[in-house]
Amino acid sequence: MTILLAELHRPPSGPAAAPVDTDADLAARAACGEPGAFAALYQRHVEAVFHYFSFRVRDASVAEDLTQDVFIAALKAARTLREPERFVGWLMRIAHNRLANHWRSAGRTSEPLEALDGSTEPHLPPATQHGATDPTDMLDALTDAPRLTAALARLTPLQHDVVALRFIAGLSVAETAEALGRSVNAVKNVQHQALVKLRGELVSIQIA
Repeated sequence: MTILLAELHRPPSGPAAAPVDTDADLAARAACGEPGAFAALYQRHVEAVFHYFSFRVRDASVAEDLTQDVFIAALKAARTLREPERFVGWLMRIAHNRLANHWRSAGRTSEPLEALDGSTEPHLPPATQHGATDPTDMLDALTDAPRLTAALARLTPLQHDVVALRFIAGLSVAETAEALGRSVNAVKNVQHQALVKLRGELVSIQIA
């Protein structure tokens, strides 16, 4: 692993490496119908879209289907994209809307997060055991833990969406705002409220 990392960070020898196309470049070319441009965007962002759906629906098979739907819709709409520099937010807005349609077709407004039933007692990382104050540390440490599932169940749908887009899909605040059709300040406020609430819920669940 150390040798591999060293190779990755070693300055390239010989001719300079070709610059990596930005999302904006690829999106602009995809909008013009250039072959391969959208395929490159797909390869770059399919994992984030899948993780977003997987986190929200808790079913890998459903997440795969929803991810496919999103990229089919994005491919069809690529020529309508007027601001290629906002591609990620645009793509994740399609994903957000597709998720909403999924819940509507299932007859509910959000995923059924199961409450903690006490049957599982996951190991808490040292940082959490010793009173870590950063809620994002706890979120990273407990992504797959039943305690986090129980805590997430107490968030509002909007708070849950912000957490999923920011910390699971890895979007910036601006991209999250674009995906949700809200202002940057609104997303910052929702994120703060969600993380504070998660911290409190995780602590209370730990104590209980």
